[in-house]
Amino acid sequence: MWIYNNKIIGSGVCATGQIFTETGTSPWTEKDGTSTAHLYVFNNLLLSGPDALAGNNILGAGGGNVQVYNNTVIGNGLGTCTVIGRPSTTMKMKNNYFAGCAVLMSAFQGSAVSPAPDLDYNVYAKCSGYNCFWVGTCNVSNFEAYRASSVVHDLFDIHSSADLKGTGGVDTTTGRPGIGSLVINKGLNLSSLGYKALNADLEGVLRGADAWDIGAYKYNQLQPPNKLRILP
Repeated sequence: MWIYNNKIIGSGVCATGQIFTETGTSPWTEKDGTSTAHLYVFNNLLLSGPDALAGNNILGAGGGNVQVYNNTVIGNGLGTCTVIGRPSTTMKMKNNYFAGCAVLMSAFQGSAVSPAPDLDYNVYAKCSGYNCFWVGTCNVSNFEAYRASSVVHDLFDIHSSADLKGTGGVDTTTGRPGIGSLVINKGLNLSSLGYKALNADLEGVLRGADAWDIGAYKYNQLQPPNKLRILP
């Protein structure tokens, strides 16, 4: 199942959020009627609405062969940005921007992180809660403690970064990166995967041959500023 190049903006109607896959082992059904246990989620902009539920999980990914790349996930100060249901060596989550939630990452709550997933090159920003990371049996408030914890240490998010008080240079109303943003040229080049649609951003701008920008949008120096003042 492929979920890509979408803008999902709003509060949703239930606590399971905007993109949510169950953690069970049953396969999903494709449009052509065939079943699959593979899920690909990339180039999506997920913006939570102002009246989203406190328990809302904006992006929820179950176990199994799930690949989550170059998404921009921004909350309204409540709920959880992303939830990973259970450990899986086939879980890959890279080049994503998570911001504006009480919990930025909740993974394998209450269980050991084994086997370890392939989580890396993500940016975490604008945490509105106290325990910004809930991973396994470890709940911590800051990125340094999260990275140093025995649950996470040397397992994943080695190349990821965080700006928990700020936005990491991303406009959280549009999801677009600004000058000097943490997401610029800090992602992994995933062109070797061979997913043609992933090689361009949400608006069709080619990501290039070097390090990719993190999130759904590639930084565009020509994009108009948020505020323009015209002097006489």
